Amino acid sequence: QRSEFEAGAFTAQEERLLESVEASTRLEWLTRFWCAKNAIGKELGCGLRYGPQSVIVTAFETDGEVVKAVLGDKLAGEFPALADISMAVYTIRHGDFIIASTLCEGA
Repeated sequence: QRSEFEAGAFTAQEERLLESVEASTRLEWLTRFWCAKNAIGKELGCGLRYGPQSVIVTAFETDGEVVKAVLGDKLAGEFPALADISMAVYTIRHGDFIIASTLCEGA
């Protein structure tokens, strides 16, 4: 069952991606997705001002710890050079923390 946080933070598409990971690593990948969304918002200088679903995770690589995401409609309207571009966010686990970084070239 989806928590209230998950329902507000992630699209149905993102939830399906999360369902593909082992139950033992689901919380970690949920956190990586969340950190990736925030990394993109911070790189753009506007945060997630239209809500957490304004950045949409489209894919991820468990072996490389890369999360790929695109901008939702409102952010894509503000940053047309990045519309429809899959941005890579590099994530790493350090102890109990997840660290995410990205470079949105063309922003």
